[in-house]
Amino acid sequence: MFATELEEGRLTLLEGDALQMAWPGDISRLVANIPYQISSPLIDVITRYHRNPKTTPLLDIVMLVQEEFAERVVMEYESDVGSLGMVVALDFDADMGERVPPHVFSPMPKVQSRLLRLTPHDEEWPCDRRLLVQMIRSAFDQRRKKLKRTLGKPPRRLSRIPGWHATRWMRAYNAMAHDPRLQRRPETFELEEWADLGVDFASCEEEA
Repeated sequence: MFATELEEGRLTLLEGDALQMAWPGDISRLVANIPYQISSPLIDVITRYHRNPKTTPLLDIVMLVQEEFAERVVMEYESDVGSLGMVVALDFDADMGERVPPHVFSPMPKVQSRLLRLTPHDEEWPCDRRLLVQMIRSAFDQRRKKLKRTLGKPPRRLSRIPGWHATRWMRAYNAMAHDPRLQRRPETFELEEWADLGVDFASCEEEA
């Protein structure tokens, strides 16, 4: 299969771990049938690739994933709203395609499969995207608790954001302690509200 294309140089075959290997820098479209257990970390890799100024921006991505995962990415139902879908939405519009039933696979899986399409958008967020990701993930780690509780502890990976550290985070948090938005749970926030909160969180610390 594809022997002619390989011989003529119209197809390049790379073998390796997609989560670890260096990807070619000129990918424009990605179509993937993957082990379902790497769905979330692979989207992280895809996002980093797309945002890398040294690589070609992606035009679209189509992946075959577990249907439950696809629903969480597109936040199909209220119960699907979470950090996965929110973080993906910072860079991509997500849509579900056709359902792929178990009987078309061999061996037959015990789960339903679904095509997931990610289309990059040009939205520029008014605060550091990395700060938004940290805030969203910290809040949804304990999704039934209010932000006043979940944001009261600096995220574990905060130091990866230039200029941010635990002391700065706590200064910002304390300065916003009486903000009514911190009395809400994370699933009640739209993405734009997260962005506004991130702007206020950072600027509040700067003024303190």
